[in-house]
Amino acid sequence: MTHLGSRRESTERQAGRKHGLLLVSMSCLPVLGAVLLAPLQPQMLEHFSETAGVNALVPLTITAPALMIGLLAFAAGRIADSLGRIRLLTVALVLYSVCGIAPLLLDSLPLIVLSRLGVGIAEAGIMTCCTTLIADYFTGQQRARYFGLQIAFTSLSAVVFIALGGALAQDTWRTPFWLYSVGIVFAVVVPFVLWQPNADTESGTVHSLAWRPLALPLTVTLFGGASSTHRSSRYRSNSTASASTTRGRSGRSAPSSRSRPRRLPSCSYGSPIVARRCCCP
Repeated sequence: MTHLGSRRESTERQAGRKHGLLLVSMSCLPVLGAVLLAPLQPQMLEHFSETAGVNALVPLTITAPALMIGLLAFAAGRIADSLGRIRLLTVALVLYSVCGIAPLLLDSLPLIVLSRLGVGIAEAGIMTCCTTLIADYFTGQQRARYFGLQIAFTSLSAVVFIALGGALAQDTWRTPFWLYSVGIVFAVVVPFVLWQPNADTESGTVHSLAWRPLALPLTVTLFGGASSTHRSSRYRSNSTASASTTRGRSGRSAPSSRSRPRRLPSCSYGSPIVARRCCCP
């Protein structure tokens, strides 16, 4: 179980602004992994055009990290308790950089997707450790302030990273992957600036999550969203095919006047005359 709000003894180090800002900054790394590749999709589709399944694999380079975060976030919390927050965070930062810059050397699209899965595993550990350390280091209003900054920084960084990715991809689609090397910088800083909090707790224990009541909502969300996406894509493809067929028919772009409904004659009062009988008094 994960311990939040660890009790700090008088002899333990006290967290300050630099520690909070460092944790908030590292919380933006999973956002970098999610949005950086969005502007690169057209160039990657063109580069790997001869690869089988390219239309499915290239979008996976964006969604694969998020999938791993969703699957491993809970496990990362337990690993952080047993291995230690600082150790897990340092290892995750190194893995983030190694898998993040791997596409610079890889020319196989399936291997690039595999490296993106590694980025997602690292992001699960980074996000879990940063959030838990904020709760461990700070209490009360300070904790609420840094959690608010975490949300604000991650939201703003999405706009910055997507613009940065597009700017760096002007020459080649591989250049933006160099940004993942920032994980190595954080991995060097973390052991010297941050520390493992006291494991004792007063009342901040989070009990095991009850999965059974959540099984039905999670199933509906997962398969309902996939079904909706499939129906939407099939509707768009059918609409495109129908429009192409219509344009190809005998060069007619609009219905002729013969197909328009005729207006019924009306009397002087404006009422329609049906079967040659008027309803006027």
